[in-house]
This record gives sequence, structure tokens and C-alpha cells, in this order.
Amino acid sequence: MAYDRVTGVTTASWKSRDQSLPAATFAGYDAFRGTQADDGSATTAGVPDTALSTLATLSCNVAQVNPVGSTMSVTTNTTTPSNTVHYFLVGHNRTSGANTALGLRSNGTMRIAPISCP
Repeated sequence: MAYDRVTGVTTASWKSRDQSLPAATFAGYDAFRGTQADDGSATTAGVPDTALSTLATLSCNVAQVNPVGSTMSVTTNTTTPSNTVHYFLVGHNRTSGANTALGLRSNGTMRIAPISCP
């Protein structure tokens, strides 16, 4: 994650991963951005966005970069209001048209994006 204060551009980066298994059901990546807001008061702490209800599409169908392990990235220049943070999630784009697989929850079940990437 990098933020340029002069341009206001945030860059989210990750390493490309092998997408050949299971049975080549993945093709590139989908990137999302969510928001966590707080009123700035210690007495009314913000509640985490555990349901990913603020998630918005940042970039769909980001092409796989080879070789595996190469750095990939997406950028955004959205202004962040005071007492607010953005979080970024990147997952494998599913060729079946199903919502993006974002990884595993702490209980081992698959976390699927609650919104689709067109």
C-alpha cells in the first residue's frame, strides 16, 4: 500500500499467484475498496465493517501477470474524509461468473465478495 500526498493517489499492490488450479476457474483479479468511518470520539468507537457492506468495485478483470510472484497493482485517487479509512481487498476473478473469491475466513470457510465485478 502506498499513498502519494502530493497527487492524492493510493496504490494497492500484491504478488500474482498461480491460477491454474482448481481446473483453471480463475482468470485475473478483481479489486474492491471499502470504507471504515468513525466520528473521532474515543467514547463512540466505530464498528468494523465485518459484513463488507461498504465494499465498492475498484477494478475488475485485472489481467494475470507472469511470472507468478510478479508485482501487480491498482490505483485510486478518492479523497478520504477526516476520521475515515479505506480498506482494499483483491481476489481471484472467477471465470464462472460467480462473485470474487476473497480468501478464507478465520474458521476456514471461503469469503466471497458480497458484490459482483461486472
